[in-house]
This record gives sequence, structure tokens and C-alpha cells, in this order.
Amino acid sequence: MKLSFVKRTALVLAAGLLAVSAAACGGEKTPSGGGGSAANGDVNFGGATLKVSIWSDSTIPKLGNSEAGDASYYALEQAKEKYQCEIEWVVLPESQYFDKFVQSSLAGTTYSNIALEHSSSILSWIKQGLVVPTDAFIGENADDRWNDSYAVYKGVNYGLSPNSRNPLPYMLLYYNTRMISELGLEDPQQMALDGTWTWDVFRDYCKRATDPSKGTYGVAAFMLPDCLRYTNGAYLWTEKDGKYYNAYTHPDTSRNAMELLTLVQEMATKDGSILGDRTGGTTAMDLALNTFTDGKLLFMYGQKAATLKAQGFTDYAPVTFPIGPSCDTYYNMREGFSIWGIPSQNDFEAADLAEFWMYAQTTWDETRGDAYYEPDTDELIDALTASTYVNRKDAEFVYTMGSRMPEKASLNNLLNLGGTEVNEIYYPVITGESTPAAVIEATNSVIQQRIDEVFNTDE
Repeated sequence: MKLSFVKRTALVLAAGLLAVSAAACGGEKTPSGGGGSAANGDVNFGGATLKVSIWSDSTIPKLGNSEAGDASYYALEQAKEKYQCEIEWVVLPESQYFDKFVQSSLAGTTYSNIALEHSSSILSWIKQGLVVPTDAFIGENADDRWNDSYAVYKGVNYGLSPNSRNPLPYMLLYYNTRMISELGLEDPQQMALDGTWTWDVFRDYCKRATDPSKGTYGVAAFMLPDCLRYTNGAYLWTEKDGKYYNAYTHPDTSRNAMELLTLVQEMATKDGSILGDRTGGTTAMDLALNTFTDGKLLFMYGQKAATLKAQGFTDYAPVTFPIGPSCDTYYNMREGFSIWGIPSQNDFEAADLAEFWMYAQTTWDETRGDAYYEPDTDELIDALTASTYVNRKDAEFVYTMGSRMPEKASLNNLLNLGGTEVNEIYYPVITGESTPAAVIEATNSVIQQRIDEVFNTDE
């Protein structure tokens, strides 16, 4: 059974997530929902090599890792044969990827013909004209696999992705199972299933795990405020009467943010249960990961389960982020989306590249009447277990909880306020250098300016 090749953040091969599409072989069939001119048979690259830029070779479909991986591999091979081309994977670390792409594009050099885009770069690329709009290539009759790419700016789509219906979360909280057992604490997974996994419980668990004399802590600062804000409705923006505002200062939503920042500050300064102070950056990420695998950190923000498993570390399990006082359901962070874009600086026609890439990400299952195929639950769970988790129970939990991302959260991608600006809120709070109220006031103008730039202008 062949499942389509999808973006890195949703593929089992890459980050322990599985979003799947269709299965089959069928040579001259038209992709279901491909839309526009896709697979019309007119495009032929004449044996040319197309460059596809990525920041991790885990994106490259390979045989032998999983059924989904095999299917992705065969889907791409089918597309290469149909369109008479080869693929050169241009792999550059994420820390260098975006600068290199921009520099090459502005210099008039084709860095790649098809590029993986990230939420941190999408808006910048769009405004600099580095990627082309894809609406014309997708077609009016295309289904949501193509239209909902998370790269829509002012009503125009700039990306290709068949992954809008991913049933699995992108980011979770991981806990050290050995530490939970040694501390005699109830399993967080079961509490989440029971609806009792709250901020208060999470804070208590972190306090119990913290012992500076032993070098043990409850949770790392890395990504903590970003992850927890969804669980309390503390989004960076809010909309009212057709205009967008800084949610941290707007009277309808400011309480949610104040509760978030107060929790983080008290955990850091009163409880001493937060490891580190920086909420972002490679150093902060490495500190969290290394301390977790050393068995001295109870909780770690999670996008690294596949890495943990590959390293042979087994004392981990996934759980959703706990529910805050102003929220009534579990949410998991789903920022950092990646999609495929067509660079404007290119050696080939954008329409031809889009047609090829949509076809490469769409395969069929003849036994199902050429319908868009999504595997059953057992297939998903088996693949997720094989790629990411220690046991099937953990994969079942992840599938059961689902993505649970608030719809409005996806617009945070275009704001791209996850770096310096947001760190100016979270860092002084974690260090105790400022109060929640003071940092909210101090950063208001920067955040509102960004919101105005993205949402409140017609430029």
C-alpha cells in the first residue's frame, strides 16, 4: 500500500508524525483533487535534474523504514518516471538553510527548484517575492489538501501541501517515565485521558522533581511559554469587528496571557523548577534534550521522540500539554508548519514544477476506486510506534488525543513572533527581571506593529 509523500513535519520518517494520502500505481490516471493542470500529461522535463531543498535528510523517502516510507518512495519514483526527471536533494542544516536560500535568490541564483518552507520564513519570502503564488496551479476544484497550506497571505496561497488533515499532533510534552515511577506520581497520560491533567498538577509534579543538589528539574524553559499558551487561550492576536489586536493587551483576552506569564514566573522564581532561562535557540534546546536523556529532567517539550528512540533512550512517553484555568480542552502546539514552495528564481516553469510536485505527493489505490486514501487506525498506530515511540500504548495515546489545534492558532505562523520579540516577553519573566504586567506593556507596540503589518494593511 503506497502512501503519499508529505511535508517533513507531518511524516513519520521525519518527526514521528504520520499524515498519509493515497496508495497505488496507475500510470495514466488523474490525481483525485490534484486540480488545475496537474497530471495533464503535457509536462516533460526531458531527463533534467530538479533540485529540492530541505533541512534534514529525514525528509527523503527511503525504503525499509516503514510502510509509509516505502509508499512515499514509490510515489516519488512514479512521478519521476511520468515527468522524466531526477531529483537532487539539497540538504542544508536549518540554522543555515533560510539565509542561504535568500542570499542565492536575491543574487539571481537558483538555489532550488522546489523548496521546503517554514513558518519562520514564509512571510519574509512572500514579501521579498522569493516564492510564487500557487493558487493558479492548484485550481478552483482542488480539495483542501492543496488549498489549506498554512501559507495563505491576504487571501493568496503560496504553498503546496496535502497535509491539512493530519490527525496527529505536531508537538507534545514528553515525560521521563523512570522519574515518574521513582517519585510515585500518577501517570500523566492517564490523567490526560481522565481530564485531570491541569496546570496545577503539572506545576506540582515539576516541584516534586526539582532538587538542585541532585541537578534535577521539573521542566526546561525551552519552548515552555509558547507551548503552554495554547492551553489557556493566550494567543498573540485577537480579532474584533474585522480588526486584529495584540491579545496580551486587549481587554477580552489579556487575562489569559496574565495567567500564563504568572504561572511561568512563579515556577521559575518561587519553585525553582524550570531549567534554564532562554525559551528558544539551539543552546536552550540542547540543554533540555541532554538533561532529559541524562535522567535529570521530568518534562521536555517534544518534537524529538524519533531522535530519542534512535539514540536508544527508552525512559520517555508522550502527554498533551496540561489544561489552563481559562481553557476547557487539551490543545497541542501546532506552530512551525512546513510546506512546499516554488521559488520565483527558477530554471523551470513554476506551473510545471507545481504539477510535478502535486503528482509526486498523490498516489492511488486501485482497489478503492482511485479515491484519496487514508489508512485505518491500526496502520497509523503501527507506523507511529515503529518510527517514534517505545511502545504501542504511547502511539495509541497520541492518536486518541489527536492534533487538537485551535483554528486561529495557525495564523501565528505568518506573524512569526516566536523569536526575539516573544523572547522579550518570556525571558524577563522567567529570570524575574520584570513582572508579567510590565513586559506586556513594554512589548505591546512591537507586537501590535507586527499584527498591523501582517493583518491590518492592504499592502
